[in-house]
Amino acid sequence: MEPALRAAVEAVHASPLRAVLHVTGGGAQSVGWIAAVPGASRTLIDARVPYARESMADALASGPPAQFVSASTARDMAVAAYRRGARLCGGDRHLVGLGCTCALTSHPPKRGEHRCHVATFGARGFAEYVLTMEKGRRDRWEEDGLASALVVQALADAAAEAEADGDADARSHDGSHHQQNQPCGSLVCTAVGVAPRPDSCVVLPGSFNPLHDGHRSMLERAIAMRPRGSVPVYELAVTNADKGTLPTAEVRRRVEQFAGEGSSSHARLWLTRAPLYSQKAALMPGATFVLGHDTAVRLLNPRYYGGEGEMRAALRTMRATGCTFIVAGRVEQDAGNAGDGASGRFLTLRDVDVPSEFVGMFEDLGDWRMDVSSTALRAAKDAG
Repeated sequence: MEPALRAAVEAVHASPLRAVLHVTGGGAQSVGWIAAVPGASRTLIDARVPYARESMADALASGPPAQFVSASTARDMAVAAYRRGARLCGGDRHLVGLGCTCALTSHPPKRGEHRCHVATFGARGFAEYVLTMEKGRRDRWEEDGLASALVVQALADAAAEAEADGDADARSHDGSHHQQNQPCGSLVCTAVGVAPRPDSCVVLPGSFNPLHDGHRSMLERAIAMRPRGSVPVYELAVTNADKGTLPTAEVRRRVEQFAGEGSSSHARLWLTRAPLYSQKAALMPGATFVLGHDTAVRLLNPRYYGGEGEMRAALRTMRATGCTFIVAGRVEQDAGNAGDGASGRFLTLRDVDVPSEFVGMFEDLGDWRMDVSSTALRAAKDAG
């Protein structure tokens, strides 16, 4: 192994990164390189080479891809690898799934380009790589070596991000006595006790400003729709795509509202740095998310993704993680309503335009209704 390559693998093993690899068509030397350097057990959870069409269909759990060597297939493989890691080891925030698919020198010769697509998927979303090789210049072993080096590079990049997160955590702990007004920017996910598997959880995301009976009732109704033993979870994202990161004091204030919730309903509270549902799905593969009608409309609005194609791609990725959605009805708000829920139509999943491709991801909360407005509660508190 070349010294530079060995140094890269050593850096990966020295980081908090944990990885599952799915490689096909090439890049398999990377698995041997990673395992050959001491410390591999800290990094490598599992590696798979789904070479045959049947094996690839099994790995993706959604049938064989339309095109084996493409960026989209590498992404699907990365998500499948991530899901396997989450099933084996839980939702480690430094977990990454890696997919690699290649078209290399073969017999008979290929007509298309010799290329390699690599993707990683984790709490930060996707990172993608592509390598095109000049035909006829190298034999298959040499091309496979280049593809394998790209796999190591992708892992090294993910490891560097994991190290940066770890450094941020260290700074957070070192400066804890100065943190009263500091943002929780380094927080990804915390829970008291042993966190349950995400695929056993029914998760209600929210700002909980304030926590009220509508939240409790909605989560209670949703948990009743899932198998016995499912775990109710409140999720508070400490970062917001528009408003930035909440100060620590504000996070603490909101968290304090949940004192006693666990003893009365066995509910958990998870804090994340995942304001987007694509990020939530990556952190909590297989979870059921409970959301209101208005949030469902935004989730399915191409404007928030940059176009119809981008929206469908994002939803396919969320579907690949195994996540589903339960949609609660909400009163339609108008400009003069001020959020008090006193007027307007009651809108449910039936009023949401769900593309036929994704209908199976969404379920209605049924006849549940509780017209409680956080805005109205805050206004009443301020007035009092």
